[in-house]
Amino acid sequence: SLVTMASAAIPARRDLLMLGIETSCDDTAAAVVRGDGEILSQAIASQSDLLVKWGGVAPKMAEEAHALAIDQVVQKALDDANVSESDLSAVAVTIGPGLSLCLRVGVHKARKIAKVFHLPIVGVHHMEAHALVSSMFSPYNSYGLTETLN
Repeated sequence: SLVTMASAAIPARRDLLMLGIETSCDDTAAAVVRGDGEILSQAIASQSDLLVKWGGVAPKMAEEAHALAIDQVVQKALDDANVSESDLSAVAVTIGPGLSLCLRVGVHKARKIAKVFHLPIVGVHHMEAHALVSSMFSPYNSYGLTETLN
């Protein structure tokens, strides 16, 4: 999987800085995370008003909302972490599953940053990330139906 390949390719070191971008559905999110998992910042632009207005997620409206929010959300995550793009080691971005129109906004932003600052891009599988994130906070990982001890 992409998450596993990324873990093998980029060692868990505190001096590494990753920008993560998430646009798989209805919220635009970005975070700056150290290589050891420490979360330095996170920024989210909610589309809750659109959800109410349209009675759920309207993919084209969600895409437009992502496009309007992505620059500001990424900049807030960088500012709150007190880093700039030139400090980053890589950019991670959700590549699926999700709404293709929405995913495209995040991937485009990640590619733009990576190109300008000569950074690698790490593609993140949305569902694998949900399953794996718990290991950042606890030696007990709950994957819904099972619990394992590392």
